[in-house]
Amino acid sequence: MKIQFQKTLGTRKINKQGEIFPIQAVAWAPNNKRLAFCDDDRSVWVYGDDGEYHFHFPTKPVEKEFGKNSFIVTCMDFAPDSLRLAVGQSDEVVYVYRLPKERDKSELAVVGKYAQFSPVTCLLWTSRGTLVYGLQDGKIRCASGSKNSDTLHQTDVTVVQVLANQAGTVLVSAHNDGSIFTYVLDNETFQHAKKILTSPRPTSCVTFAGDSLLIATSDSVVTVYDLTGKRLQEIAAPTQGRSWQPMTAAAAPNGQYAVFAAFDRLRLFSFVSRKGTWVENDPVVVENLYLVPALSWKKDGTKLLASSLFGVVDMFDCALRKRLTQDKYEITHIAGDQVLIRDIASDKRFSLRSESGAGINKVAVLKDFPLAVASTSTHLILMSMEDGATSEVSWNWKSSPDMKPSFHLDGHGCVVYYDNKLSVIELWRNEVLVTVATPNFYSRFFSLQMNSNPKVFVCLPNRKTLRVTDLNRQQTVATMKHDIDLDWVTLNNAGTVVVARDVRYAVMLFFVGSKDKMVMCQRSTFVELVQGTDTLVVQEDKMMRVWSNISDGKDGKDAMAEQKKPIEGKISEIVQRSGQIIVQVQNGDEIVTHVLEDDSGQFDNALKRLDLDRAFAYWTATPESPVKESNFQTLIIKCLDNRNFQLAERVFASRKDPREKDIKDLVARTQSLQKEHNRPLEEILGHYTVKANIERLKGDFSAAEKILLAQRDHKRAIVMQSNAENYVRALQVAQEYEPALVPDLVTKYQSQLTKENKIGPLGLILAYTGHLGEAANLYLAPPFKPLEAYRLVVAYPETVKTAEGKVLLDQLVPVLRKSGLWEMVGRVSELRGEVDAALEAYRKGHIYEHAIEYARQHRPEDVVPLETECARYLVGIRKWQDAISHFIEANMNVEALEAAIHCLDFKKAAEILSVVEDNAIVKEYGQRLAVHFQDRDELQEAVEMYRKIGKPKEAIKMYLSRGKIDEAFAYAERSMKTNDALEIFRNEAQTMVTAKRYSEAERLFLLLRDPDAAVDMYMRAEQFQRAIALVKAHKPHLLDDIHTQIGEICRKNGNLRQAELYYSKAQRYKELVQMYVEDEKWPDAFRSAQEHMKEMADDILYLWIGRLGVQDGIAILRNLGVAKEFIRMAMRSGEFDNASQVANEIAPDLLPEISIQRANMLAESGQHEEAEREYLAADNPNQAIQMYIDANKWSEAIRLTTTYFPDELPQVLMSHAVLLSDSGQYHEAEHEFLNLNRPDHVINMYKSQNMWEDAIRVARQYRPAEAQALEMQSNKAAITRPRTGRPGDQLIQQARGKEDSSDYTAAVKLYLRYLQETPSADPNQLVRVCARVRELATSFLGELEARNALEIVANKLLSLNRSNIAAGIFSEIGDTEKALDVYMEANIWEEARALVLRLQNPQLTKRLDARYKDALRTQGKVDQLASMDAASAVEIYARNGEWEKCLKVCMEIRDLKLLAKYLQQYASVLLKNGEDVKALELLTNYGAPVTDAGLIGIYRQLFYTFLPQTFKDIGEGFRIWSSMRDLIFNMGENVLRSNTEISVGVTAEFEKYLQISLYYASHYSMISEESTKEMAYMILLSLLRYSDVINPDKAFYDAGRAAKELKFSGTADVLLNFYLDWRECIIHQNIGLVDYAQFAGSDIPVNVKIPSDHSVTNEAYEEVKTWIMKAALDRNLKFELKKDERGVFEISLSGGRYPPCVLTGYPVLSNGVKLGTTGRYARKADLNRFLQAIRSTRSEKLEDLRRFLVKWCGAATELNYAFV
Repeated sequence: MKIQFQKTLGTRKINKQGEIFPIQAVAWAPNNKRLAFCDDDRSVWVYGDDGEYHFHFPTKPVEKEFGKNSFIVTCMDFAPDSLRLAVGQSDEVVYVYRLPKERDKSELAVVGKYAQFSPVTCLLWTSRGTLVYGLQDGKIRCASGSKNSDTLHQTDVTVVQVLANQAGTVLVSAHNDGSIFTYVLDNETFQHAKKILTSPRPTSCVTFAGDSLLIATSDSVVTVYDLTGKRLQEIAAPTQGRSWQPMTAAAAPNGQYAVFAAFDRLRLFSFVSRKGTWVENDPVVVENLYLVPALSWKKDGTKLLASSLFGVVDMFDCALRKRLTQDKYEITHIAGDQVLIRDIASDKRFSLRSESGAGINKVAVLKDFPLAVASTSTHLILMSMEDGATSEVSWNWKSSPDMKPSFHLDGHGCVVYYDNKLSVIELWRNEVLVTVATPNFYSRFFSLQMNSNPKVFVCLPNRKTLRVTDLNRQQTVATMKHDIDLDWVTLNNAGTVVVARDVRYAVMLFFVGSKDKMVMCQRSTFVELVQGTDTLVVQEDKMMRVWSNISDGKDGKDAMAEQKKPIEGKISEIVQRSGQIIVQVQNGDEIVTHVLEDDSGQFDNALKRLDLDRAFAYWTATPESPVKESNFQTLIIKCLDNRNFQLAERVFASRKDPREKDIKDLVARTQSLQKEHNRPLEEILGHYTVKANIERLKGDFSAAEKILLAQRDHKRAIVMQSNAENYVRALQVAQEYEPALVPDLVTKYQSQLTKENKIGPLGLILAYTGHLGEAANLYLAPPFKPLEAYRLVVAYPETVKTAEGKVLLDQLVPVLRKSGLWEMVGRVSELRGEVDAALEAYRKGHIYEHAIEYARQHRPEDVVPLETECARYLVGIRKWQDAISHFIEANMNVEALEAAIHCLDFKKAAEILSVVEDNAIVKEYGQRLAVHFQDRDELQEAVEMYRKIGKPKEAIKMYLSRGKIDEAFAYAERSMKTNDALEIFRNEAQTMVTAKRYSEAERLFLLLRDPDAAVDMYMRAEQFQRAIALVKAHKPHLLDDIHTQIGEICRKNGNLRQAELYYSKAQRYKELVQMYVEDEKWPDAFRSAQEHMKEMADDILYLWIGRLGVQDGIAILRNLGVAKEFIRMAMRSGEFDNASQVANEIAPDLLPEISIQRANMLAESGQHEEAEREYLAADNPNQAIQMYIDANKWSEAIRLTTTYFPDELPQVLMSHAVLLSDSGQYHEAEHEFLNLNRPDHVINMYKSQNMWEDAIRVARQYRPAEAQALEMQSNKAAITRPRTGRPGDQLIQQARGKEDSSDYTAAVKLYLRYLQETPSADPNQLVRVCARVRELATSFLGELEARNALEIVANKLLSLNRSNIAAGIFSEIGDTEKALDVYMEANIWEEARALVLRLQNPQLTKRLDARYKDALRTQGKVDQLASMDAASAVEIYARNGEWEKCLKVCMEIRDLKLLAKYLQQYASVLLKNGEDVKALELLTNYGAPVTDAGLIGIYRQLFYTFLPQTFKDIGEGFRIWSSMRDLIFNMGENVLRSNTEISVGVTAEFEKYLQISLYYASHYSMISEESTKEMAYMILLSLLRYSDVINPDKAFYDAGRAAKELKFSGTADVLLNFYLDWRECIIHQNIGLVDYAQFAGSDIPVNVKIPSDHSVTNEAYEEVKTWIMKAALDRNLKFELKKDERGVFEISLSGGRYPPCVLTGYPVLSNGVKLGTTGRYARKADLNRFLQAIRSTRSEKLEDLRRFLVKWCGAATELNYAFV
């Protein structure tokens, strides 16, 4: 608890003299709305609970003359009504003031003054209304009346405090000597005073908290005692600071807290219930408080008042917290276990407290019911917001935060639904009455009746079971089963009948006592049991049916009355007003009211339930009628039988019946006897005189007489009959039991009646005494009283025989006739023996029963006519039941049947019908009776009726409608042919499916041996477990298929988890992963792949992170621990930036590997510099070096080696030299070897090539020591070589000798001489000599000498056919023309051209070109000619049929027009020869140029060549259509680039061709993969929009085949059937044979030309025809196109409103993905499925399609990712 200062009341008073102005008394009103305190001026100040001033008034001295200063106010307290205030004063008086209800003081008055003999020290007004006060002389007194006081106890010690518990049953007084007394309330008075303890230390103050007394002593110690005086606990004084003595104390109303005021602080104590001890909390320090004379706690515990010495009162707020809910209720938490709820509008306050002592966790007030709900850790607390009724029950709370209880309140009964259980709690009772496990919490599924005896609860544990529980005994008293799911239940007021309705709208009654069921109707659209009545109102079609007295049960149907009224509209509401039931019917905008005919049924129901007050209300509201008079007597009897005398008095008073006074006297008499004899009331009521009196008040004098005579109280019986004016009966009793009294009584009666002129009773007395004639004369005397005369004649028939009697009858009969009293006329006629007159009178008075009996005796021939008249009269007054027997007696069976049906006595009607022989009547009424029996669930009787009228089908349907399938089959076997029965069962099964009666339909399908239909039914209803169970039982081999199908359905419904379950069961893991990918549920896709398809996991991960973005995906990779897998996938995909980004964040150790992989890729693509950087970044220069070596870039390799591996540089150089040597570049190899200082390698190289001269030369220069050995080896080699005696060898040796001596001029001359003298020498030797001469002349000779020598060498080389070398030498010596001639003569055109280019001589250039062209023409070298004269070359190629060369030249010279010309010619040749595929490849390969209409015609011809074809080879189909797609696309691009003028019509035409080609290419690419087959078939459906281009028979055949594969049965039926129509149309060339009406709004073109021939094979045609015929035999064809949410064929683009999906052609209705910049779209699900298929299948076809879409859609990055 928190105590916080709120405000100060009053005006603080301080003066300089240091006087104090204490406030000795403060008090809170029990209603918490006002407070009062008395100041030092002896005035009482009244404030509102919010501290707002109301009024004040001065108190009075005991005597006026003493003045106001003669006393002080010591104490005060409010009365329980909060309107009276008791004030105790020191001048020995207690005043009681009546306070005004409002602020106006006009009602203020003293209403009590209790003078005492000692000053009043304390007072208390208990909650039970007892005013107790303590006096200074030690007396405890209480107020008695308005002035007197009674002494409760007397001591000799001053009373300092009087306290009481909250209930006001225990009183405690504290005295000045520390003694404590207790008093117990007994018989409205406090008695049994007992001293329970005396405090061992001086007492400062005492408070009474709960069951504990807390006593503070002068040493600041607080001791706790119980009410027996036992010390429970001692709480020491505070240890910190100075300990001040408490001066006053107060306990919180809940008994959990106590406050002691001590100087400047309020010490707060709280009770810990779980420990049973008190603890002291932190005190509330109030500076300058000094002393608190008085404390008072608000009765709801929310506020505390503390008075002061300075004329003010401080108000403290004690609430833990406050909050407002629903803007209607203020909830204040006073303590952990107590909450105050205030209704702001009405200011009603309710305290909700946990009796278990546990802390209250949550509090809420329900919006729908006036109920507050609170919870503790172990309990549930409910409180009514109307009367505060509270229940606290033990509750097992669950840990789930989503699990919350639901509530339904009915009076004081509350139904709580929690943890799939219904619990019933009655407010005021701290226990759960019943708990029922059920999954359903709807108010229509249970009903609670708390006003019945016993209290009853009915609910549905499941939808087919109804359970009734007696809440008094907490036992189930009835459990009833129903074949169909129940949808609504309710109880009648008595709790004896349950009204229920099932999902088929059948209404039935369940009788709790007999456990019987009665069906009331089968097709209700409205049903309601009128509140507080036993009247059931049902609307059935256009008929309102009303049953009253439904609690009479199944055996009381005669009493259960039914009314029927035809109505228009629907019943909207039933209201009760002025005792009437009014039914409101809504008919359009009009509301029509129907008042039920009377309320007698309600009155009777109330009597049966003994709800006499309600019965009185109904009776009062009923208009005056004979029925009301009869009900008056019935109500009186019930009231008196049930001893409800007060209500009986009200009933008599309402009729101003004199018996009102009698019943008042009876009540007074019984109360007097009870007090006099001190006996129970039942015993008094059992006295015979009282019982006789009650029977008399009921009007049953006979019963009263029997009671009195049984007790031999004859005289009292005689007096009673006399007082009731039953004089004859009084005389009869006297004659039998007191004969001596008879003469006196006769005389007395005659005298009295004569005096009172009461002729009627007097005549009866005369007749009784035998004076019949006198009695007759008495009635004849005027005034004539016919009724009294009639009573005389009937009572004493002998009177007729007297003369006076005959005269009396003559006078009586005319009067009776005139008055229409025909029964009296008939009786008188009987007495006179007039048979005809008697029968006539009975007929007129409709007294048929008596007339029939009379006729049997006196006129038998009139019996049948009387029976007929009687029956028709009864029918006229709607007494059908009574009329039945009379119709039967009159042999009028048809009328008897009608009467029996009208009164719902159908069994009687069936009995009557059994004797009827007319077949027409039997059929008519038999049908009606059968329907009636069927509606009332009396099936055997209904079956018998159907048998009689020959309608066994109806009987079977009846059985089936009630789920009695076995009975239906059994009956069918007995009564019908098998085929007819099966047809009925099939139709009924479909009806059951439509009505969602699946279990019954299943049974039927299985009995029909058609489990497929049952499975299909459950699949459509999405009851998958039942479908699986059926497949498992009947077709286990299809179990995987059904799991897959269910998975697909769950997937379409968005229930992916369920879909995963079923895909897993079917082991369709690929579809499972693909599902999550298409829906972009990446975590689930990755998880599923890891669990089931690990080979796809990396792909899924990579796609996931790609969609999410690498930066956002890093956290996911880190959490999943799969960063390395992603990095490797990225490297394989070539996306090294992504790999590096992830590696930098998560796996830096992989950065080198990434760099190496990137470098490898760059090296392969020839980007060596970038690759080098990556290798170096990965600290792997070795691979960079190897890369350069592999690329033959030795300089770069040497550079890197020098930088990073200088020690290994020789090895690299050596490798380079070896490579040069191996490639024959000996001089370059020699140079490299010598740079490495390895002449030995040079020598060995030359030796291996037999180049001894070079070997010896190198040896002489670098290895002189080895030169001689080499010469020897060379000589030896020369010796071993066969010698031919070649001349000139000596000259060669001489020349070499001159070289060795550096005489190069001589050496040259010798070499030249050798050339001249040995023309037939080895040509190779000659060439080597020429080369040596060239080398020496260039290096060592003068210019002129060198020129001459070189000219000789050049000519020699020409002779040796070494033109190229010779020309080079001529060029070196400046003879360029000679060099050019040599080149041209030798056809060395490239060198010639190079020479001309170097010289930059135009004349030589022209000369060269001319010679070159002539040479090419002469030699027929068109290939070379093409480079010089392309036009001539291509013309020659075309003429020779060398088309490839021709086109190649066109491409090389980039002459688009020339290329287009020859492409057109070549394509025409190919198409003419039937090589259409080659033509397509040709045009595709050459980029589809467009220059004129001729080539466009070739493209069109080529497109239409392939359009009708169907390719069984998927690969072939893909190749052709992807090529056609690329061809048309490139053609369009070329048109745009070349600005070729093409008409708009042709552009639109080829755009359509492109779309068709794309769809066909997509179809063939997707059909090859299982994951995209569905999309492939969807494309064929979309191509129907182009059936004006595609041959229509092919378009519809392909689409129909696709629909069949997609299991669109209705669509397949339509399309394939339409294909057959087109085939007929093509055969007969009659467009009237096809009707496009069914395709309206589908975007399928209708203006279609008839093709000249079929595009579909005969085999396919026969297959379609067979399929259609078989389908027609096996099932009903469903010619219905599959429609989407727009209500149109799902391929429709709505006239272009929706864009087509680039993948499937289906319209993109929503959730589309825009691709690239061209404004094209894809459906998101299709796109995801497509991309996932690429990654999972690695299909080249799909990748090709993706690449084209990226290009076609304009850089569609949505489709861009690396294909691995």
